[in-house]
Amino acid sequence: MQRDGEKIEETVVRQDVELQRAGELLERIFSGVHFLLAYLDTDFRFVRVNRAYAAAHGRRRDYFTGRELFALFPDRANRRIFRRVVKTGRPFVAFARPHLPAGRPAGESTYWDWSLRPIKAEDGRVEGVLLVQIDVTEQKRAEDRLERSRKKMADMERLAELGALSSMVAHEIRTPLAAIGLAAGNLRRKTSDPSLLKNIRTIEEKVEFGSRVISNLLEYARLRLPAYRKFNLLPLARSALRTSLHSHRDRRVEVTADLAELRRKKMEADPDQVGEVLTNLLDNAIEAAPEGDGRIGFSARIEDGRTVVFEIRNNGPPISPGVFKEVFTPFFTSKPEGTGLGLPICRELVRLHDGSLDLKNEPGRGIVAVLRLPLLAHQ
Repeated sequence: MQRDGEKIEETVVRQDVELQRAGELLERIFSGVHFLLAYLDTDFRFVRVNRAYAAAHGRRRDYFTGRELFALFPDRANRRIFRRVVKTGRPFVAFARPHLPAGRPAGESTYWDWSLRPIKAEDGRVEGVLLVQIDVTEQKRAEDRLERSRKKMADMERLAELGALSSMVAHEIRTPLAAIGLAAGNLRRKTSDPSLLKNIRTIEEKVEFGSRVISNLLEYARLRLPAYRKFNLLPLARSALRTSLHSHRDRRVEVTADLAELRRKKMEADPDQVGEVLTNLLDNAIEAAPEGDGRIGFSARIEDGRTVVFEIRNNGPPISPGVFKEVFTPFFTSKPEGTGLGLPICRELVRLHDGSLDLKNEPGRGIVAVLRLPLLAHQ
């Protein structure tokens, strides 16, 4: 009996030693990996975290023990994911999910691959979850830079092809237009018949219109990639407004400008192209406003510290649904003297800046153009 007791005691001691070694090995593995590990119970209270997890949040490891995850890091969407994993026993994996750490300025999001693995008891019941997170921020930013480079190359090729095609078309059309205009001029000098002179004038007006279309086509074809530099936004916006008002000084319009948020704000973009877009949108707003009772609103705001949003309103009649669908289509126009390239050029310049341009009807208030541009270049 004594020998049996001794054997049992030796076995227990040996198992204790093996368990201790296994625990030490597990601790070394748990603490030594570079990615973030956190073990939580089914109420999402921390049981254990590794050094990498604690360091990523600027805390000691023992700080987390017993604390509830979503009390520290509130996130309704993630809470639903954690609950689903506990309820179903199925793991969850996410790739390059953005996360903005507390205290960091807007625009400095980090990106993480992370997974949530249910830990089950022998009876299959989930008794905890293992959260594994890997920082893939640099990889994501490198991929974004590569994608922007590819986009820039594609834009360069497309603009070069458009320029070559437009130049060829312009040359082929301008030559016969010039001959038609010359012939019309000769006929005008040789006749005094009123009905014939009226037809000649119609020919000359169409020649002038065709020349204007060709000029706008060449302008559209000469679009280039933005030449980025930093500049102050407020002077640029004020200059665009002055230019547009001077061009339409024969029209009576009431202008309200709210540009205070642009004071001391800088932007990294092509100032000539941004100014061209603003001037064109202001021109359109003034032309669309009712004669003698026109009202224009020009405002700007900064969103999330990363985007400037311009809104240009007029109190003109709403755009019909049929026109709305085509308004950004090249050569489509509802103006008698229009060429249909103003808004397409604007949208193309905005797209080259990774921004957006939209028009919308505001019932009872008129039409608003909404221009969004990033404050920093995405080169």
